[in-house]
Amino acid sequence: MRGPGRPLGWALVLCYALLAGGPLGCRSTPPQAAARDARILDAAPRDAAGPGDAAAPDASDLDASGPDSAPPDATGDASAPDGARRDAQPLDAATVDAAPGDATTDRAPARYLALGDSYTIGERVAPGQRWPVQLANRLRTAGVPIDPPEIIARTGWDVGQLMRAVEAAAPAPDAALVSLLIGVNDQFRGGSAAAYQPAFRAALAQAIALAGDPCRVVVLSIPDYGFTPFGRGDQPRISAALDAFNAVNRSETLAAGARYVDIVAVSRQGLADPALVAADGLHPSGAQYAAWAEQAQPAAALALAGCPDR
Repeated sequence: MRGPGRPLGWALVLCYALLAGGPLGCRSTPPQAAARDARILDAAPRDAAGPGDAAAPDASDLDASGPDSAPPDATGDASAPDGARRDAQPLDAATVDAAPGDATTDRAPARYLALGDSYTIGERVAPGQRWPVQLANRLRTAGVPIDPPEIIARTGWDVGQLMRAVEAAAPAPDAALVSLLIGVNDQFRGGSAAAYQPAFRAALAQAIALAGDPCRVVVLSIPDYGFTPFGRGDQPRISAALDAFNAVNRSETLAAGARYVDIVAVSRQGLADPALVAADGLHPSGAQYAAWAEQAQPAAALALAGCPDR
């Protein structure tokens, strides 16, 4: 297993509304697409390891900026690993939006923008198991009209890379709900909580600007990958570092008036309950993402109801 310095999972590029030929090479969803199209583009994982490959990941799964790979370009687009395709195809809307009991109301569906890294794009799970997709489906089933999430996330991104990708994508402002989960790659690459603080504060400000109101932003804590087969050998150090990072993102979130959801406890069940970890032994499974969506639902519902608690 190689040393640190490469991305959390095999590289995926997920972006919304990027112009053809743009910095990340994505296409925008045409207006004639189905009304419930998820507006997400997905690059295929490298051929060397399919979704069912249960082999333990090496350090290349955590960070694309190591000495053995080309550095990210100015947009934050990390180099694709060997065998990964740069082209992308729109996801089937039915795949990400097949929620039984879809309730209808007189309200127009709300826009939901999800920002993050491999945890938001759902590395090693099916598109419908991503936690933002499961959250939107739960809200819709509960009678909250909401569009499928617009996702800007990629495996391996740190805070700076995510911010540059959001700037390049230029999503429409005034999203009814924005979620943010970012920072694990900053920690894995050896960054300190002190250095993470101003970076996260800037990313949070960017998310708030897209929502138009801090009460419409939901921040998730960074899960603890020390409680996975990949991280168990260094669990005490990993957990201590992530506790410090999460203390930062929690304090910054609450100070800004945004909403905070702590999913660390469920992530720390990963060794006791292997069903919570994906086949790569590192990333969360669809079952764990379902637990995140359940925890995030109350905060998201308040945001979408016009923040009656504020």
